[in-house]
Amino acid sequence: MNDEFLTKFHKTPRAAFADALYKHLSRQPQPHFPQNLAKSLNFRNVAIVLMFLFLVAACIQTVTRLWHREKVGDIWVEVQSGNIEVSSQELTPAIAPLQGDTLPLAEAEQTYFFDIKVPAWIPEGFTWDGNVTVWGIGTNSTTDIFWENDSKGETILLTVRSLKYWNPARQDYMYKSPYTPQVASASFEEVKVNGEPAVLVRGDWVPIVNDKGEGTTLKWDKSAALLLCWSEDGFLYWLWSDGKSVSASDLIKMAESAR
Repeated sequence: MNDEFLTKFHKTPRAAFADALYKHLSRQPQPHFPQNLAKSLNFRNVAIVLMFLFLVAACIQTVTRLWHREKVGDIWVEVQSGNIEVSSQELTPAIAPLQGDTLPLAEAEQTYFFDIKVPAWIPEGFTWDGNVTVWGIGTNSTTDIFWENDSKGETILLTVRSLKYWNPARQDYMYKSPYTPQVASASFEEVKVNGEPAVLVRGDWVPIVNDKGEGTTLKWDKSAALLLCWSEDGFLYWLWSDGKSVSASDLIKMAESAR
């Protein structure tokens, strides 16, 4: 693939980011998932781990391959029937979320060349420090924003991904179709965000480690989380919460307040 366009359209990243990226790529292999999770568990990491399980479900090879796609508006919903079998090693990256570049939103937008919308309204008790964590660069960037409720140990996570990508065949930028992580059957419904179709998902994949610790089954838990998916201006938005105090209407209200 010809990646000349990366140097053509993007500025050189900050030295601190380049150094952090080098350290991330050259780090030693991580411990297996169960041991590493026990050492680094806090409620922010729990949020990242649970959200990462969505990504695991969306990306890994399943044993049964009982999955299909359904479309809600312009959003593709990846639907998995039954549990998912994975190895402990496949879950290891869930405990390495601290390698992204964390910086104030305005600086991130200038450094990584994007302009995302952030909710102006949040449920009572949740706070945001004004920082975002960015993974990748340019059209491959993903941005995470956390709101935390320390008193209740709850988290709201907004993940924003660019749908823009470079098509070498056409020598031009194009846009992917918006999509959800892989979810269980009958776990989602169509809702509206600013009058446009969006997808509300109830539940999350929860790991069940077998007795030998050699593998993990991901089982869908309808009460584990809420996820709202929508797209706007070339970006895919996933708004996720593990809090019992956060309702589906709260997530929709947050999404509609984004500016």
